[in-house]
Amino acid sequence: MKKGNKKTVVDVNVVAGVRNALLLSMLPHANEILDIGSGASGFVNFYPFLNCNVTFVDKKHSENDGFLNSRHKDCRFTYIETYSDNLSMLKNDSFDMVIFNHVIEHLTDKQVDGTMKEIHRVLKPGGLLMVGTPNKPARIMVNKYLSNEYHIREYTNAEMIDIHTRHGFTIVENKGIVKVVDGIIHMREQPKTPEEGYLLWFISTKKGKGAALRKVF
Repeated sequence: MKKGNKKTVVDVNVVAGVRNALLLSMLPHANEILDIGSGASGFVNFYPFLNCNVTFVDKKHSENDGFLNSRHKDCRFTYIETYSDNLSMLKNDSFDMVIFNHVIEHLTDKQVDGTMKEIHRVLKPGGLLMVGTPNKPARIMVNKYLSNEYHIREYTNAEMIDIHTRHGFTIVENKGIVKVVDGIIHMREQPKTPEEGYLLWFISTKKGKGAALRKVF
């Protein structure tokens, strides 16, 4: 095969992950952050601000998880081993921002309900909730990328909107990541609607009086 005729294969998961990381890096500054289902904490690896307190919550902890990234050694970290629907050790209205990134699809409906209630309780009025998750219809169209044995349930954009609103959150940003139309992946185009996204991205706020977070760059 002549040079230049070789077919280039692009992994949509890698591209979607890069764009998801870019959106994480654009989140506003917050003093108190809760990262739910943190695992190896992809969030803290991309969040640009060092003068923050981060509380990591996950059901299992390993010293090799890598969430104490050396780049963020000036951050003050707290790790709590618990399930996401049991945050009873955390005070009401105690976090400026909650990260719930690619976790909801790993939970049962009952766990989702309990987790969203707990997030609403611990988030300050005016604080932000960030949620990222696969977009079920788009993932089904791109069949070879759909299989994930660890996903209990994937959601449509309408279902995610319902989850946010019935738990008392106001959605301020709802977009898709990586355009998929009729099963075709358009890597270089931004989705015009959330429904066209391979992944879904939500930022919402807790109703009530409170200081809203703002971007500083």
